[in-house]
Amino acid sequence: FKVHKWTGSKTLGTSEGIVTVYKGANRVGKYTVPPCLGDKRWWTVFTIDSSEGVNALHEGDILQPAYIDAATEAHKSWSLSFDTARWSTVTSVKGNAAVITALNLQSATRLHHLDGVKYMDLKDGQDVEPRCEDVSLEGTLAEEQWAACPAGMFFNGFYRTGSKYDGLAGLEQLTKAMCCTANMGSAAPVDWGLCHIAPITPDPGYKRC
Repeated sequence: FKVHKWTGSKTLGTSEGIVTVYKGANRVGKYTVPPCLGDKRWWTVFTIDSSEGVNALHEGDILQPAYIDAATEAHKSWSLSFDTARWSTVTSVKGNAAVITALNLQSATRLHHLDGVKYMDLKDGQDVEPRCEDVSLEGTLAEEQWAACPAGMFFNGFYRTGSKYDGLAGLEQLTKAMCCTANMGSAAPVDWGLCHIAPITPDPGYKRC
């Protein structure tokens, strides 16, 4: 709920305005315009979280946290793009950040047999472009070390060097990753939460988190 100063000689900060919130006959909140607003034209008074089982009132502007929408899961074929040196990424049709959730590995030893991925939208409720950056994987996979996105970001794609014709086929040819997250300013995700190790078996098929 926001207040807009439309006209008048006073500034919003000196208006001494009061907003009172009732739930039925009960007063559940009372807010006074803070003087620090000065001559600003807008004041965010409160936010109602109407989530099922919550129905809470919060002072000020509360942003919905980013979340992965399982209903948006889709498949992207990489059967051709992984044959040569290039980026292979996924894209949300709705403009959200898209994050990889499963790898379609048709071989445990041949990189060009990473035939595709499944992915989901990382939604933020703010209708803004996602924030993405490419991250170097040099010296990690070749040394059999973990490769990860920066905290709070998720894999969106990979860049491979070489080709399926050069006699090399290992993960060391993955030299960069595209990492994305919801673009929410100071409210953007800053960590991943609980993580676990998912085994990748040698049989062909999808390997899912």
